[in-house]
Amino acid sequence: SGRHSGPNGPNPVTQPLPQNSFIEKVFSSFAAESIICFTCQNQLSNWNCLGTTNCSQREKRCVTLGMVSGAGNDSRVLITKACARKCPSEKDYPEKALSSLFCCDCSWCNILPPR
Repeated sequence: SGRHSGPNGPNPVTQPLPQNSFIEKVFSSFAAESIICFTCQNQLSNWNCLGTTNCSQREKRCVTLGMVSGAGNDSRVLITKACARKCPSEKDYPEKALSSLFCCDCSWCNILPPR
């Protein structure tokens, strides 16, 4: 009959399904090489920190910093978000009064305000 039969009967699928290799290559290389972080500098509101940046290939982390500015009743937390090569520690900011530091390693992971 010309049909190919395997040990379990007819096997009409003899080739793997075609894949769009161009899109796969672009997406996988992009995903492997850079992440996207929310970025802002010294903002009072997390709503001002919704802009994003494509991090460089060496920057594999997203960071959110909460820094206390002012004192007493005038104190407020300023939010900074950025791409980073490694997770920073409080020692990396000796001159700042950090209220919180959050670090994560996938795209858009630093969307939340400082805790």
